[in-house]
Amino acid sequence: MRVNFKVLFLVFFLASYTLFAKVTLPLVFMDNMVLQQKSKVNFWGKANPGEEITVAVSWTNKKYSTTTSLSGDWKLLINTNEGGFQRQTVLVSGSNNSIFLKNVLIGEVWFSSGQSNMEWTMRRVTNAKKELIEANYPNIRLFNVTKKIANTSQHDVPQKSKWQQCDSLSVKEFSAISYYFSRELHQKLNIPVGIITANWGGTG
Repeated sequence: MRVNFKVLFLVFFLASYTLFAKVTLPLVFMDNMVLQQKSKVNFWGKANPGEEITVAVSWTNKKYSTTTSLSGDWKLLINTNEGGFQRQTVLVSGSNNSIFLKNVLIGEVWFSSGQSNMEWTMRRVTNAKKELIEANYPNIRLFNVTKKIANTSQHDVPQKSKWQQCDSLSVKEFSAISYYFSRELHQKLNIPVGIITANWGGTG
């Protein structure tokens, strides 16, 4: 009987890769994010099939656990408190690695989307120089979904999409309408605001 060592090596390689796969999160979960207050927030990701996943959160000092499905998917519902300005942390742990998220806030989270009027950036507004200088709001967090053409449904946002604290640099290329909306909420409600925006002119 002849042994095909190339096939054997491939089998061992794939088995090894699966065994030591790391727990992962979608890009929308990262440092500087805002979570919706007084809610049950979905956390989800990938890991090895049958792996135990634990999520520890600082605002309640609780740990939530689940086991991944046969496809390696996992999901947990995490309770959030009333919004506030205290910085929070999230620790997601699997068998082979952990993901530590810092500078997390709990407050109001909103999604905005549209075409060219929504895509219009802060650097193009009237009195842009003055507006940008004054746009120093570390408790407003901006998340701009970068553009990507896809013919199938996507399981994650495109690379380079990220949460950022609002300042003159991060807001410069951000949707003006989305920024003004989040600033109004932040000032009137006195609460952290996360604004997620996904815009693409001429796509109606």
